[in-house]
Amino acid sequence: MDYKRARKFPKNKITGKFPSQKMGRMCYWESGLERDFFLCLEFDESVLEFFEQPPKVSFLLNEKERKYFPDVMVQKENGKLFVEVKASERLQNPELVERYRAIRQEASKRGYPFYIVTEVEIYRGSYIDNLKLLFRYSREKADEQVRVAILNILTLHGKLSIRELIASLILTGCERPLPAIYSLLWEKVLIFSCLENPISLETVILIPAKGAEILEMSTFASWHDF
Repeated sequence: MDYKRARKFPKNKITGKFPSQKMGRMCYWESGLERDFFLCLEFDESVLEFFEQPPKVSFLLNEKERKYFPDVMVQKENGKLFVEVKASERLQNPELVERYRAIRQEASKRGYPFYIVTEVEIYRGSYIDNLKLLFRYSREKADEQVRVAILNILTLHGKLSIRELIASLILTGCERPLPAIYSLLWEKVLIFSCLENPISLETVILIPAKGAEILEMSTFASWHDF
C-alpha cells in the first residue's frame, strides 16, 4: 500500500519502522512510545486502520492561525480519531496543554475526536511485553492439524494452562506446539483472562464462547483527556 506522510521526520530524531500486517506496509515511528502504540493498534480489533503523520490540522491560538500534524489518525467503525502520543511529563507544560485544547476544539468541529495517549495508558502491567511476545508469532500460522488438535483439547477440557495444553498436544504427536498457541492467541482464536498479567506456562487459556464479546484491554479505554 502506498502512503505518503504529511510531514517528514527531522534528521536528528530517532526513528524506525513498524511492520504492520493490518496496514500491509511499514509504518514509521519517531519514538519508542509511538512504536509500542502502533503495536497496541495492531492488536486492537476495534481499529480498522491507522495512519502515521496524517494531513495537518489548522487551528487558532491567541488569535493566530497555527498548524498541527497529528501523530496518528485511527480509523474505527464509528469514525476517525486524531491521536497525539506524548510522554506524560510533557503535559506538565501549561502552554502545551493550552495548545492541545485548541487543537481538540478544532478537531471536534471537523467531527474528529482528539486524544493524547501517554506511557501511562500504553505500559499497563505486562500488556506491551505480552503483545511483543505474541506478535513475534503472528506470521507463523498454526499448522491445520495442530490447530484442530488444540481446539479439540480445549473444547473437551474447557480451559487449561499452557503447560497442560502442551503436554496434551505432545501426547497426540504434535511438534513445537507453543508457537501455534501463541499464534492463535494473537488471532484471538484463543484467549486468556488478563492481558496485564505476564504470559507464562501457567497462564490459563480457553476458546472464547461463540457470539460472546471478547473482553480485552482496549487501546482506547483510558486515554488522557483534559
